[in-house]
Amino acid sequence: MSRVSYARELEYENAIENAPFSLGPCSCGCTRCLRRERGSLEWPSPIREAEWTWLPASAAKRVLGGRSGPAPTPSPPPVSRSGQVLSFALEGIDSGRMRFAVYVPAKGASQRSVDVVVYVHGRPETCKPIAKDPEDLIKKAPFSLGSAFDKAGSDAVLVVPLLDDWTRSGVLGDPSKLERIVVEALKTIGGSGKPPSVNRLILSGHSGAYRFLDAVAKKFGATEMKRDPLAKISEIWGFDTSYSCPSDDWKKWLKAWKGLTLRLFYIGESDKTSACGKAFGRLSLDPDIGRQVVVTPVDDDHCKMVAKRLPDLLGPLKPSGSNPEFEVEREQLGPVVARICAISAGIANQARYALRGLPGNGALWRAEAIRSRAAEQVNRLGRQLIPLLRHLRREEVDLLAVCLGRVEHAIGRETLPMRRFRAAARQRLYAR
Repeated sequence: MSRVSYARELEYENAIENAPFSLGPCSCGCTRCLRRERGSLEWPSPIREAEWTWLPASAAKRVLGGRSGPAPTPSPPPVSRSGQVLSFALEGIDSGRMRFAVYVPAKGASQRSVDVVVYVHGRPETCKPIAKDPEDLIKKAPFSLGSAFDKAGSDAVLVVPLLDDWTRSGVLGDPSKLERIVVEALKTIGGSGKPPSVNRLILSGHSGAYRFLDAVAKKFGATEMKRDPLAKISEIWGFDTSYSCPSDDWKKWLKAWKGLTLRLFYIGESDKTSACGKAFGRLSLDPDIGRQVVVTPVDDDHCKMVAKRLPDLLGPLKPSGSNPEFEVEREQLGPVVARICAISAGIANQARYALRGLPGNGALWRAEAIRSRAAEQVNRLGRQLIPLLRHLRREEVDLLAVCLGRVEHAIGRETLPMRRFRAAARQRLYAR
């Protein structure tokens, strides 16, 4: 998605100002109709069409404020959840041809826009049996990455390289090479058709892959990091990778990208990773980036950590559909909830990319203006939502809090409107 210029953002400022909130039914239940419906609350975000999520017609049948009835029954999970393993090779990443495997879960096979998880392995000899092909990391123990994706019910796709020399994983952290890898993986998924776009890009690694993660942190200012798909990096997952701790590089990156989250697991009793694990943990106390850092000491087996922890990390990603901010079960959505989640997604995405496009510290006043405008847009949503809370089920209120909270995450601060919404939600729920 191309960045939104500050001037263009101002053009759309008044579009939401006086828009009425409509609870009327929609013709088909897709967010395109929800947005175009006469009198609907709409955010004309310049997000390309693929960024919007399509809803089944059944999601539009339950209209809040209309005829009451039982909530729709969730669709049963498919009998088979096994995905598809694809492969490709690239020249010029390191010496020789580097082989890659791509795991596409059954849920992600037909998506026009996907979450992408890039996983880099550590020293193969440490965790036996030794992987001889990238597919081994997906299909076989001790990592069984494909099973972890299936267990989480994730529709994200997985990209796995196999390094001839594991100590060379740092070359994958070169933004120009990482960009090539992700683009080629998307082409592989698309086959002869149009490749999917990227919702969120997550970089992960185990053990010796700290070289890969540290290299990306060091070069976060590269040109490739400011455009798709690398501009979509939203999370970093490290599994016992704290062998080194270049805290300054990570601190600079986290401060520059307020939408980035660093999640690390390390073995608390390890004499190799615990020292730097604690150093990363101290970053969570930093007032500027503390909310973006989650460091967890564990007592896991080094080789089984990935298989154990990965499903819990993948869980919040499902289902991504075609909008990174729209993480909800499709069949359980009322049209009001769908509309608010789509609108807040547009606000969050626009604020995030506008902030990333600012030239360093020379535009602090513009950054503050972007944050204030996003907070005001959420305030308008909140004022119209609070009277409707009594019509919503508890899970819908929780979902709305998550969707609106995306804006806070994008601008890197808590907002007064969200505090008011949470307080009103508690009051309404406890009063029932």
